[in-house]
Amino acid sequence: MSITGILDPTNLEIDFSQYKVEQLSRSRSRMLWEFGNSPVLDQLVQAISFEIQDLHDANFDTIEQRSLAKAAGVQLDTIGRIVGQERVLFNAAIKVWFGTDANNAEIANPDSLFANAFVEGADLTGDLVADDTQYRALIIAKIFKNHVQGGSLPAVVYFIQLLLGIHVSFQKLGNLDLRLMVPAGTPGNVIETILQFVAEERGSESRYLIPLPTGDRVTEVAYIPFNETFAPFGPDRESGRPDFAKAAIVTIIQI
Repeated sequence: MSITGILDPTNLEIDFSQYKVEQLSRSRSRMLWEFGNSPVLDQLVQAISFEIQDLHDANFDTIEQRSLAKAAGVQLDTIGRIVGQERVLFNAAIKVWFGTDANNAEIANPDSLFANAFVEGADLTGDLVADDTQYRALIIAKIFKNHVQGGSLPAVVYFIQLLLGIHVSFQKLGNLDLRLMVPAGTPGNVIETILQFVAEERGSESRYLIPLPTGDRVTEVAYIPFNETFAPFGPDRESGRPDFAKAAIVTIIQI
């Protein structure tokens, strides 16, 4: 989906150059003509101008460093609070169950303390604190979500692109049911984030992290194989070879 005319996350710069002033040049330009060659007065003007310049630069930085493109640290946290976005990467920490028992690949000692025991209902992922670059991307996605009206599927698709950087699609299965279609090989934590609820309840009023309209729900996930070599639903022959097209895999989600 083209970002032209909607929101370009690569072009967040705000031009404040019109407010940037070189105080010494400005002060010298306002001196009376008869004092133009006075070195003593010029030194006085310089001393005063440098003090005013420091104050001006501090005020200028206060404005510029609070813009989304330049903000960092606590300034970025403030913008996040304004738009309602926490500094958190959902499901970014993948918890490995049934992995090797040793933290050293050369030592496969079983039943050590490094293995995690899996129980039914255990979380497969965890959240991480976002750094400034990641947090800025989350804020951009949240700003877009705050202005989504109607929850159209193109808007939902673009929100996912802003939030996670992947291209997805949806297929309507009924009045309210949707099939999420993602590229084959999409990590499970990414799928989990797309399907995440912003509240614990999963009833008719449940709300997804993505801006789906109230009542809509994703009931299936389809993994679509696609790269430069092959694509799904393509011709079944290449060089006379039948059944060359790759099949998509659909996973039914239990709601």
